[in-house]
Amino acid sequence: MSDQSVNPNFVVPEVAPVIRVPADDNSIQETNAALANLVALMGNPAQDGSLSNILQQLALFGAQPWVPNIQSAALNLQAPGFYTMATPSQAFRIWGGFVTGSARASSGYGPGTDAIYMKVYTSNTPQLTVAIVELALAVASSADSGSTFMQIPGVPMPAGTPMKLDVNGNVAISGAVLRGSGAIFYSIP
Repeated sequence: MSDQSVNPNFVVPEVAPVIRVPADDNSIQETNAALANLVALMGNPAQDGSLSNILQQLALFGAQPWVPNIQSAALNLQAPGFYTMATPSQAFRIWGGFVTGSARASSGYGPGTDAIYMKVYTSNTPQLTVAIVELALAVASSADSGSTFMQIPGVPMPAGTPMKLDVNGNVAISGAVLRGSGAIFYSIP
């Protein structure tokens, strides 16, 4: 054991019970008991037993259903600026986004603290920020990088809504190199 002290306020998170489905096909009672357990865990799931309703109920526990026809709009290693990744001509749904950014100050970087950001978003009204990452530079020859992924539940968007990448609001920083990459995952419909 390490010499680090134990945190007395640490609480072990609750874990969902395991549902055991018997390997023996002859045990219908055990199978029914396992299904009854699942029903009890899910509240009142899928009264009609359809796969769609079962997936909706499982989503309440964080299980994501499979998204047919998922696509991505992406750009890589862009300098400061505003960039359109895609503008679907049909209505679509957004399922998530990813953004990553990096900043590096040269030896000629002046003193100060510069806040830097990169984000992927839709430019409709109201604007939907899908994912954002923030970075900072404070001294010469310093560097920072970061990334984030955000999963969202199929937010509907109207046809013609641009999906964009914003690298630091189109603001370059003297003595520093900034780059951003991003993607938005969407489906039609």
